[in-house]
Amino acid sequence: MSCIPRSRLAAVLVPALLVLSLTALSAAPLAPGRLDAARQDLPLPGWLAGTRGEIVATAAAGLAAGLTNPTRLDLLPAWISSDYMPDRSQTDHIWYPPESLFVYGGVLTDSAAPIEVSARVRTLYGDTVLSTGFSGAPPAAGTGEWVLDLGRFSPGDYRVAITVTQGKKTVADRFWFRVAPMP
Repeated sequence: MSCIPRSRLAAVLVPALLVLSLTALSAAPLAPGRLDAARQDLPLPGWLAGTRGEIVATAAAGLAAGLTNPTRLDLLPAWISSDYMPDRSQTDHIWYPPESLFVYGGVLTDSAAPIEVSARVRTLYGDTVLSTGFSGAPPAAGTGEWVLDLGRFSPGDYRVAITVTQGKKTVADRFWFRVAPMP
């Protein structure tokens, strides 16, 4: 019985495994609760064009969080969603490489001055992967919902730091998210 040299074995197995994994990736369902294809109604980064119901919902979320009559800049909790979720209000704790991720959030403020929203995504080791943001005036006095497009990520653990600045006031939020290999 002859033995196959490791270099020859690697030269044959690596391309074969790559083809098999790409075939499995294209045929595998993304995850339970996800759409079969990406949504096409994705918002552009910036302030969301909200209906009265969305603005009222944002204000109600602020009241529920105890942020009544803001005298400063208050940041409502932010969340991540993707283009494969049925709508932007749904989130999850694990994402997948084909999904384009978006961060949604809101602010309560007593000023109509322009606000700068930024996000910095870092790896588990502190390396910056993405830095993005926008600035502008909120669409409604006192409340506003915003969205930032983060794009797609390779499998790994990431920490996103969100900073919202209005004049000399700054508030921040940080949280982790995971991008897992395709099942």
